[in-house]
Amino acid sequence: MVTPTIAFPANVTIPDQRALICFSNGVERLVIETRFSGMGTNFAWVVPLPNKPVIEEATTGVFPTLQSIFEPRLIHEVPEHFVWLLSGILFIVLLRQAVKSVFHAFRLAVMLLLVIFIFLPVFFPARSKSGFSSATSAKEVSILDRKIVGVFDTAVITSRDAKSLQSWLSENGFVVPTNSQPVIEAYLKEGWVFATAKVSRHDSDGETNTLHPLSFVFNTERPVYPMRLTGLGNAPLTVELYYFGNETATARHFKVESRLRPKIAHPLLRQWIPESSAGTKLTAQLSPSQMQQDVWLHPAPMIGTRAAVVFSRHGALITALNWGAGIFAAGLVAIYILWRRQPAKIPRLLGALILTAGALLIMLYVSFPKTEIKLVNGFPKSIFKQQQLTVQMILADAAPKTLAEARHVVQTTIADPKKSEPYYFRNMWDNVWLGGQIHEEDSPGNYLLRTNNTGQLELIGFDQNGEERLVTTFDLTAPFAATAL
Repeated sequence: MVTPTIAFPANVTIPDQRALICFSNGVERLVIETRFSGMGTNFAWVVPLPNKPVIEEATTGVFPTLQSIFEPRLIHEVPEHFVWLLSGILFIVLLRQAVKSVFHAFRLAVMLLLVIFIFLPVFFPARSKSGFSSATSAKEVSILDRKIVGVFDTAVITSRDAKSLQSWLSENGFVVPTNSQPVIEAYLKEGWVFATAKVSRHDSDGETNTLHPLSFVFNTERPVYPMRLTGLGNAPLTVELYYFGNETATARHFKVESRLRPKIAHPLLRQWIPESSAGTKLTAQLSPSQMQQDVWLHPAPMIGTRAAVVFSRHGALITALNWGAGIFAAGLVAIYILWRRQPAKIPRLLGALILTAGALLIMLYVSFPKTEIKLVNGFPKSIFKQQQLTVQMILADAAPKTLAEARHVVQTTIADPKKSEPYYFRNMWDNVWLGGQIHEEDSPGNYLLRTNNTGQLELIGFDQNGEERLVTTFDLTAPFAATAL
């Protein structure tokens, strides 16, 4: 639950959440990224948990990397079998007519050529190129832990009753929904604790914010994703849940989208996820009534792997045409075999067959899960390497003296097309794996700037699997020169 301050009691909503659960031997790591919308600058984030957690900062690149690991299989280039099927049907018709009359055969051949030239663009459609104060008078509240984690001021609290806990939140300046008392009481009776996190932002507008995720490590008999507070006064919520453990997992109201045994290369995920763990991606669109219970995950045996599948519009169209043409060809054979001695019925049956094949084609195209795509010129790995070299050139030309200065130079150059002109190449700043523009983040296709133990500036790139690669180092204290690695 995200709450505003008493001084500015705006309405706060959570449109979607992404979470990672790693579970082994009774210990769960729950990493949550919550996006929220609401006016104001100060907010509190409250997370109920079965036991006292260890709270750690997670980087913003964790969930984009998981998104890349579980990326659906894209169907775009599909063999156009329907062309050969329809051409074969026309050829058979021509051949049959040729037996009857050479003149008719010549006339039909001319008609066939006209049909091919007229409908060639339909048979071979052009490919599209565009494809988130410790002091209190509420004496019944115990503060189990308190520390700064990233941009959050966190505290882990518990209480004997819901009213005392609500009073603590109010005394610390935050609005507590009146309908939260029964939910808080239920959690306290079950022995749960509450992790609270304060955060401030510069802009007070109501735009949706995505802050860096938080990681909670705690003991629990079964893996759980708390939802009862989230459902209070919130609209339907989209949830992406990634689970890693000895087995795959299922959950009520959630769809298993993918199950894999991926090789984890991202440095932070590699610390959290044991090798050869089974990974499951679950998705759901939860209504407020479905959020009245926490999400308990149930282990399921790993029976093979399954990846989600999506179509480009082009891929969906060609696949539907192939199926439609196949049904049409099979129907023609059936009509010929079963009704050739009753020619009067053939026109009516042929019309019904055309309508059936056309309806099936449309139904298939509509039912296929589709996504917008963007085709880029060149190989993704080559574009990624060229982007890293260009960032290296930008730093070499600017010769920054501090990490902050280096970050500013690179960010402003990427954001301003005019500043990018000296280094320009096609698709220069497109992230070829995640989409959008490259930026500083530990996720596939992006980069990081940091200083090492010797004070040198390091340029780090992240490949398609999220693996960290040292591109080059710069000496900030000496005359500026890059050391290529």
